[in-house]
Amino acid sequence: RKVKNIPQKVIPYEVIGLKEVSPLSRDFTTPFVGREHELSSVQEAVDQVVDGEFRVLTIGGDAGVGKSRLFVEALKPYEQKLKLLLAENYPNAEKIPFFSVTELLSQEFGIRRGDSPKEVASKLESYLSQFEEFDREDLLYFKFLFSLDEALEELKDVPPEVLHTRIFGLCNRLFKVLSRSKPLVVCMDDYHWADSVSREFLRYFAKQTGLK
Repeated sequence: RKVKNIPQKVIPYEVIGLKEVSPLSRDFTTPFVGREHELSSVQEAVDQVVDGEFRVLTIGGDAGVGKSRLFVEALKPYEQKLKLLLAENYPNAEKIPFFSVTELLSQEFGIRRGDSPKEVASKLESYLSQFEEFDREDLLYFKFLFSLDEALEELKDVPPEVLHTRIFGLCNRLFKVLSRSKPLVVCMDDYHWADSVSREFLRYFAKQTGLK
């Protein structure tokens, strides 16, 4: 196909969907060099997680210095040994309650942007039916978390603090279930953009695991 002001032919491509890839399978155009000390520090913490310990790790630095790249490179050798849930935060995400938490759970539930409410409900029901730890009432709160109309209507009179406590407990229970098969790593990328409720959940989760 010819394009104005471009002498050579251009081959057009149609975007038909998002490719499902592991967060640790990102392709980078440049080699990873240096950062031996930082890489070693992250992997030391990951080794402790693999051994069954709980760890909180913060990777800080100016924008563009390679924090996300460091995390990916550090965890690549452990891809088959760990269960990774990754939430990528964006500008203005802090205005949406539970945004980071739903990003974490969407990955596990197989929920994608663009799914219809019916598809989201079906995926939630199918996923939770695998586990005896969750019942129909739990499903209702997960549906609320994903803003499905039926749950929003049924739980509209429940005080926010009660909703938060219930959802925090559900997510904590789910994480415990997931960690039975493999050690679990929960990552929030660009944490400075995370919403306040999701930050509160992380503090709750850390306390539930025994962190003082």
